[in-house]
Amino acid sequence: ISDEQYVRDRMFVYLKGIDPNKVKKVSNDYKRNLEYIYPGEIRNCLLTILENSIGLTREGLIREAMIIFGQKSKSSRVTDFFDVHINRLITDNEITEIDGMLSIKGGKS
Repeated sequence: ISDEQYVRDRMFVYLKGIDPNKVKKVSNDYKRNLEYIYPGEIRNCLLTILENSIGLTREGLIREAMIIFGQKSKSSRVTDFFDVHINRLITDNEITEIDGMLSIKGGKS
């Protein structure tokens, strides 16, 4: 593959023309390695889940994201991984956490 055919973003490399932020749902028998998932895809996944819910706790959001990314068992590593991304969304003022419930900033959830 020539340099003109791919994009390098930090530790991620993807083909030009591919949207790395698009959430890719996997089959139920495939587990994706979380460390290799593009951060924008994780962000969009978390936001999409919240946009389509009435409101979720942090645990509920993590559980839904685990399903999408093929994670079958909840470990502290998995929880910590998603917590980092949830905290970034809160810091970036994209979501809020009030009384343990997460919602889109100014949104419906």
